Amino acid sequence: MSYRQVCPLIPKVSVEEFVQSLDYKITRLLIQSNVVNSSAFEGIQDGKTAFIGSKTEGTFVVFVRDELGAGPVQEVREIAVVVQQVPFNSTEKLMASVVKLPNGKFRAYVKGACKIVLERCATVITHVSSGNWSTVELTCARQKTLQQTITSYAGQCLRTIRSTYHNFDSWAPEGSASEDDPSLANFSKIHHSMTLLAIFGIKDPL
Repeated sequence: MSYRQVCPLIPKVSVEEFVQSLDYKITRLLIQSNVVNSSAFEGIQDGKTAFIGSKTEGTFVVFVRDELGAGPVQEVREIAVVVQQVPFNSTEKLMASVVKLPNGKFRAYVKGACKIVLERCATVITHVSSGNWSTVELTCARQKTLQQTITSYAGQCLRTIRSTYHNFDSWAPEGSASEDDPSLANFSKIHHSMTLLAIFGIKDPL
């Protein structure tokens, strides 16, 4: 990947400047959302260690490992308690993973290219470079700003991927249980009121 940008409502900066300014907790969110919610796995390819599977997913894992200091990818995955995964859906162009947090609650990570990922967001993170980061309502004005960012990326021949999350008190949330397995949620019933974590711009070919 020769050109990358990340934009959760911040001025245009280089990846290096952006990473250095991030609050630690935001960095951890980005790491887990891209390592745990991923189909790429480490293996040997052409005699070298590489991430096997989707090149896009592999690129995200390499990004958080090399740029965000994620450390060994397998260790991050082993620590995470994954309770449900939704494989990539070619129709909606998204994938999701749900993890149990140390406090006993749950967090769903969603990542995808389709506009539906952004449409299902109600809030967006702000003040990502300070210890006082928070979430704010994704108003029409903020949606317009984000759409301008996406359009700008497209004008630079960048493919955009949206990354979102949402916290839950229990899993499966009340009223969302799958008929086939009550311990799992019907994803369509819980995919709303998400928080936008980041918009990534990727330049192909990877």
